Amino acid sequence: MPDGAYYLKIAASDERANAPGEALSAERESDRFVVDNTPPEILGLATEPVNALGASGVTVRFRASDATSAIVNAQYSLDAGDWIVMLPAGGVSDSLEEPYVITLRDLPPGEHTLAARVYDQYDNLAAAKVTFTIPAPRR
Repeated sequence: MPDGAYYLKIAASDERANAPGEALSAERESDRFVVDNTPPEILGLATEPVNALGASGVTVRFRASDATSAIVNAQYSLDAGDWIVMLPAGGVSDSLEEPYVITLRDLPPGEHTLAARVYDQYDNLAAAKVTFTIPAPRR
């Protein structure tokens, strides 16, 4: 079924098994339900360097967007480590679009890969990654 909101209506009748005028029929309509098969999107995943008092790091920014249901969870993994929960800029994941900003400090010099994943209300998943380099300290 295409993404969207639906109602089901069920009609039943025993007219074919009874004499005319003796048949019974009934109808019921379901509560509204949503079909959401489309994953959210991660837009604009990028890093920018942060250098403060000798502590190297990056600020990571992206937007998560879904056409049908709210973004409910976001996580990141640095260099294939554990997944860590991220909160959106507003603090609560409850909208069709959420901005995310995190700052990672005290990263060792070298190349790093950050993977991000987001889930919508119906557990559809989007993932993206960005690779960046932390320069070696100048002596």
